Amino acid sequence: MDEAAALKPRALVLEGTNVRRATNVAEHEVYDNALRAVASSHGLVIADFPARDVDRLLTFLQIARDTGRKLAILPKDAYLLKTMRLLEQTAPDIVQDENIAIYQDTVASKNPNLWMRNLFQEYNGKTVLAGDVRSSQDQFILCFSFFDLNELPSIHPKPSSLYLFSSSEPHDEEQEIDFRRLHSWLEHFGLQPFGLPVEKHGRWQIPDEQRGLHASGHACGTDLLDIVRKISPEIILPVHTEHPGFYQRQLANSGIRVILPIRGKPIEI
Repeated sequence: MDEAAALKPRALVLEGTNVRRATNVAEHEVYDNALRAVASSHGLVIADFPARDVDRLLTFLQIARDTGRKLAILPKDAYLLKTMRLLEQTAPDIVQDENIAIYQDTVASKNPNLWMRNLFQEYNGKTVLAGDVRSSQDQFILCFSFFDLNELPSIHPKPSSLYLFSSSEPHDEEQEIDFRRLHSWLEHFGLQPFGLPVEKHGRWQIPDEQRGLHASGHACGTDLLDIVRKISPEIILPVHTEHPGFYQRQLANSGIRVILPIRGKPIEI
């Protein structure tokens, strides 16, 4: 038996949630699309993107630099950047970077936790409060998510301020409820959503003209099929996908057997 045959797996468990997507958006495309939206805005910009997504944070930091704004990050983001810089000196230096500010929320400013007090003491002079943002709204990009919107009554965003949604659509009932609440919040405060999925006929979809603000971490259908064909297992087991039949159709007559898992039924390989 040759080495390639010895390494060939008998079975491959394949996770794929984006099988219907032919290609993925690249991070540089997110930058281009978000830059155009921010550059055309004359008021406050809120950027909603996944927590701990450092690539996206750096993308919006570059947009802040290119548009003459400050990126107001949350304390947890500041702590992440601080830790990254200990390991990699190319990471942004919060102290030296004039385009980075740290937003201290209204409740925490009254009685911050110990780690926050230490953080704000270390980065003294980089902290901004709701009043600072309220008085200079066109100078900031706020790194907020749905769970930070309780700050809006203190900020009083001007009408037509921009809410850039740079994340994925809802995937379960609980997330759908949060998205409906988010739409209600934005409507109440007169914020203009961009890239935010809307519900139509029971499905959540991003308006066509607002796509390209999120680079998914999941491989698309084309990439998944390429991986399967290169590995060439005898069997694949699709999991975590709403379209398991995709593999049966695409791999028909390929010599690769597709077994669809059935809840409660064991699979013998």
